[in-house]
Amino acid sequence: MNWQLATYAVSGNNRYLLNLMLERINSYLINKWILHEHETADAILVDIDKPEGRQFWQNYPDSRILVAFSWRNVYQTRWFLEKPLSQIQPLVELFQQLSAEKWQQMWLSPASFEPCWYFLGLLQGSLYLNQPRRFNCGHLPPIYVLPTEKRCFTAVFNPNQLTLVQQACLSAQSKDIDYVDLSVAELKAQVQATRLKTYRIEIFLWLSALQASHGRLINGYSTRIPVRLNRWPNSVELPYQEDFMVLAAFMLHNTSDLITIAAKTKVPLTTVINFFNGCIVLDLVTVYDKMKPVIRKPLLKPPQNCLHRMFNRLLA
Repeated sequence: MNWQLATYAVSGNNRYLLNLMLERINSYLINKWILHEHETADAILVDIDKPEGRQFWQNYPDSRILVAFSWRNVYQTRWFLEKPLSQIQPLVELFQQLSAEKWQQMWLSPASFEPCWYFLGLLQGSLYLNQPRRFNCGHLPPIYVLPTEKRCFTAVFNPNQLTLVQQACLSAQSKDIDYVDLSVAELKAQVQATRLKTYRIEIFLWLSALQASHGRLINGYSTRIPVRLNRWPNSVELPYQEDFMVLAAFMLHNTSDLITIAAKTKVPLTTVINFFNGCIVLDLVTVYDKMKPVIRKPLLKPPQNCLHRMFNRLLA
């Protein structure tokens, strides 16, 4: 997994040097660090020798990690990088410690994911209300949803090779997406006129859950509650990562919490959470509360393909 590092009040020369040094530093790290904008960064390097850096440090409201960049550690902070940028070893040690801290934060208290804030929530709302709709996101072709037939209609695309723009649309916040309620007749007329291709709605639910999760567990669930996969996700139609095969095989035959699943399968917890979110959205998982099990009826029929039978034989 890659982590994102931002800088604030760091000079252009130092930022350029840091970017060059990161290429070598990352060769020593399991989890790589890349420079990014501070709005979404996992850690921010702040030059506290500059007035704007000190003001940012003292007034920063978020809980993200701040690393003081200075000639001396005037704030006596845990996260400190001494000037000048010249030695590789202190940077390697710093980023190793930052990675460990990020993993500890993620394992102990992963941020929650609220579907209603994203395109996923709009899709679920259309299904819940049984309301046909046309969704528009930026310059992409519109996506039509027909709940009565559990179908979506849009321009031809490859779910296994999404463009960056398509990924951005599927993970977009609901406030950035326009939609119009339609009658069934209006929807079918527009679809026919524009000759759009039809897709099962499960594909869009699955894709939007994976694209928007970013390792955050859907709000209301816990990494410590045992779960079990009821049915094999449809690997014929749904885009699959290699790790998903491992997770599906394990979760079909074991009732475990997400942290245990990650440890047993050696799949990163963020990937386990993303997979779990997708399966929850498609009602493929039973979640066992400490008091009573919550049984969910699956939407999809288990595909009887050769890969499915192979895993059954291996785990029998």
